[in-house]
Amino acid sequence: MREEYPMEGGFILDEYGDIYAVKGLTHPPGRVVAVPKYIRDGAGYAKLGGLREMLAFMRQNRPDYLVYDEYAGQIIPAIPSHAVKRYIRPSTEIPSSVPRRLASDARRFISTIIDYAGSHVELGLSGSILLGLADVGSDMDLVVYGIEESRAVLRALMEMRSRGETKPINSPPPRLLSSRRDTLLTAEDWKKHERRKLLTGYFDGRLYTMKLVPKVDEYWERYGDRRCISLGLAMGLFRVVDDAFGVFTPNRLGVEVLSSSPGLGGLENVCEVVSMRSRFAEMGRRGETIKVCGRLEKVILPNSHYYRIFVGNEPHDYILPQNAEQDDKHADH
Repeated sequence: MREEYPMEGGFILDEYGDIYAVKGLTHPPGRVVAVPKYIRDGAGYAKLGGLREMLAFMRQNRPDYLVYDEYAGQIIPAIPSHAVKRYIRPSTEIPSSVPRRLASDARRFISTIIDYAGSHVELGLSGSILLGLADVGSDMDLVVYGIEESRAVLRALMEMRSRGETKPINSPPPRLLSSRRDTLLTAEDWKKHERRKLLTGYFDGRLYTMKLVPKVDEYWERYGDRRCISLGLAMGLFRVVDDAFGVFTPNRLGVEVLSSSPGLGGLENVCEVVSMRSRFAEMGRRGETIKVCGRLEKVILPNSHYYRIFVGNEPHDYILPQNAEQDDKHADH
């Protein structure tokens, strides 16, 4: 893939030899927003768990990587540019250290998607395969950049699911549950909602995940074009009125309030639910009712303001469709 600018799906190698996953599409001047994924451990690497473990590592070992950002309205993990040694882009090139069967599965999966989506779509491998740290049981993490390209891939995945070429997650595998242990949601909650997703599933028995990422010039925010003020923890019931960017990472849902917890000014005017995390993609479709818990933010623009709920930083955060089992179009194919 051709993206040189650090983007969601890519990785950063820092001066200590640790590997950080790039988050989002906007970065403060002189820094790259990223979280530690693999840290040096002797001659190899140790994988960190959830977001809390990642942030704890940074607080203890890299406190200069944590900075308060007035535009985000919170402390963010952002590596100084001088500490960045290399940007690792998603790619279809598979390191020789990747087990042969896994490499073969990944190549066939990419080829099958392109057969359906078209040769103009560029897919890239991410995760442990890209980094050459995969083992025989690793899953396949892929990323595609661009709104139209992503929609072509989503259509391809829908066709593949309808033909039985991919299978839904009817029972979350231990690796997936382990990667999401920084949440208070139960395994049953994840099972109920993951099973209807196209961006997560099985191809020939191999678990895959897919990130759809807008290009920088397609993203709905620019660094510094707004300022966020945190107003506290909020819960509410919302109807999804716009799901155009609900499948992307970062993701955004336009909503209208049905009911909300009392006591927070502005909550009754929430018009948007956003997250920087791919696990919250495909969690709400237009017309659905969703239950949301996250951080209420007042978003200050040059000549206006609005309210949104930011989801994903805390274990208690969630987006839960309220009719996922009754209105499931993909899980039983």
